[in-house]
Order: sequence, then structure tokens, then C-alpha cells
Amino acid sequence: GIAETEMVHPDPFCAFFAEFICTFVLTLTYLRPLPGAAGAQGVQLAVLLFAFAQLSAGAYNPVLALAYALAERITWGDFSFYVAAELLGAAAAASLLLAWFPAPE
Repeated sequence: GIAETEMVHPDPFCAFFAEFICTFVLTLTYLRPLPGAAGAQGVQLAVLLFAFAQLSAGAYNPVLALAYALAERITWGDFSFYVAAELLGAAAAASLLLAWFPAPE
């Protein structure tokens, strides 16, 4: 079958905000999982995709953003917003975790 996809045209600021927040939350969850919360990442990803579906394409990963651009789901002009937001969100989450829980020496 042929799958047709529709190009997403979000506001760049809203897309940046949604991608940053969701990548931040997902990175915190993956780097510091709660004890006894096995499988929480999948549920959290589904909730974030549903909650922010109208604001961005929901990549939350630079490789997925590249795939969306190649598949023409997002424009190449918006690609930089997605990559910047995802990298900054992950870096902010990792920095926050290092500040709260310093690495043992």
C-alpha cells in the first residue's frame, strides 16, 4: 500500500517549545528512571505525543527529525528548530541531573 503523509506546519516557536520540553522530560526519565517504574518511558512518550501533537511533529529525536524532513513531513527550514530544541532539551536535562546528583568520585 501507499502511505500518504501530511506536512506539518507548526509555528516555529511552538514547535521549539514542545520539542524542548518533551525531550527534556524524556531525557530525565531515561537517565534517572524511578524505581519500580518499568515501562514508564513508553507510556510517557505516548502521553507527550498526544499532548503536544498540535504543536510539533513529535520527533523528540534529531534522527527522527531528519527522517521527517526527508519524508517531507516537515520543511527543511524547520529542521534546524527541531534539532536545536532536541539537543538543548537533552543537554539541559543532563545538566540538571548532574547538578542534583553529582557523579561519584
